[in-house]
Amino acid sequence: MTLTPGSRFGAYEIVEPVGAGGMGEVYRARDVRLDRNVALKVLPQAFTRDAERLARFDREARVLASLNHPGIAAIHGIEECDGLRALVLEFVEGGTLADRLLAKRTLPVDETIEMTRQIAEALDVAHERGIVHRDLKPSNVGLTANGTVKVLDFGVAKTQPTQLSFVTVEDDRATIAAPVAETGAGRVLGTMAYMSPEQARGQTVDKRADIWAFGCVIFEMLTGSAAFGGASVSDSVVSVLEREPNWKALPASVPSNLRRLIERCLQKDVRRRLRDIGDVPDYLAPAPTTDSAQVRSAERLPAAEFQRLTDEVGINESPTISPDGKMVAFVATVDGRQQVWVRLLTGGAPLQVTRDDADHLYPRWAPDSSSLIYYAPPDNLDDEGALWEVSALGGLPRAIIGALGGGDISHDGRRIALMRADESGAVLTTVARDGSDPQPVAHVPRGHTWQAPRWSRR
Repeated sequence: MTLTPGSRFGAYEIVEPVGAGGMGEVYRARDVRLDRNVALKVLPQAFTRDAERLARFDREARVLASLNHPGIAAIHGIEECDGLRALVLEFVEGGTLADRLLAKRTLPVDETIEMTRQIAEALDVAHERGIVHRDLKPSNVGLTANGTVKVLDFGVAKTQPTQLSFVTVEDDRATIAAPVAETGAGRVLGTMAYMSPEQARGQTVDKRADIWAFGCVIFEMLTGSAAFGGASVSDSVVSVLEREPNWKALPASVPSNLRRLIERCLQKDVRRRLRDIGDVPDYLAPAPTTDSAQVRSAERLPAAEFQRLTDEVGINESPTISPDGKMVAFVATVDGRQQVWVRLLTGGAPLQVTRDDADHLYPRWAPDSSSLIYYAPPDNLDDEGALWEVSALGGLPRAIIGALGGGDISHDGRRIALMRADESGAVLTTVARDGSDPQPVAHVPRGHTWQAPRWSRR
């Protein structure tokens, strides 16, 4: 049966094709009985005798029927005609987020925040019912004419964690439908450019795979480019597993709390990733002012309050408040080593952000509160230690430069002040954020005492 504009599928008149993929062909159609537009998702003819495909089609219908939320496109029913089966779905008149990005390339921050909030609300409903979407991407986010988000296409959704097999396709933005795996494990992967590392490796996935894809979607709304793209599927796999997004592509207007949300979503280690999509609104609230009269400093915060914030670990040195006033960083001992921890001032479990087999001291915040620098002392006291930088959400640290102690980042975030060794003592030095362009400032002769440098107040 060929579906063309003007042809009929049961009680539905085909208007035009609107999309196709491994999970079905989608048409805009007119319900002649109720005089309304619908989306018909038709199982391709080649799969009508495939029991597994038919079961998956029926599962999508049941999943959608269980999700009653304005942010999820509704299902109206199932239609059969001339041996073909179709899902009758709500038609979203305004196109998709992919269409919007194609037209505008990027979205304003305020519009991105509102869409982020709505997508999170819809996913939260699915996750609360034990449903993992597994294929969230801009083309699966519908937008109505009045700006309401509709999450689309639960064709590869699962109601439980599942083991996935890997296949190769040509288009890293197409939904991947794999053949039967020898292990009998789940067969549908999702879309490579939005696939979490555990998904790409064929490991068991849960709702945190959706959270990864959610972070990819936010990043793309703000930058106009994929967080993990590539010229081929293989390139995308390498990007997902081994590389970081181009964080510098995020506009300067993006607030620090939204940046932290994206970073939390895109943690490659699933254990460090945001665990619950229901926590997203906490990151979308307006950040507190950084006016010096309103931001509490570590010196003024009562000791009892620090004890409350860090009651799960013992503090080894004075904590320090992030410039946005939302987090506290401190050092505590883990397995005999001093490590850097971060915790929200509003409470919650502390997060260990350094984890290797070394001591880490003197954490100091970057001006945008997105990362910390810290000092790793040497094993031999006659040698220099080193300054490192790490995301406030943990991850792979980056070595900056050798140093004699802690350092401090300038208020514009461009340079670091530190002490370096020379033959006759120490030299107060500033370097670029990446450790390049060292500029000596003052010499401290051997035998004189000194403290870690700090930039003057603005």
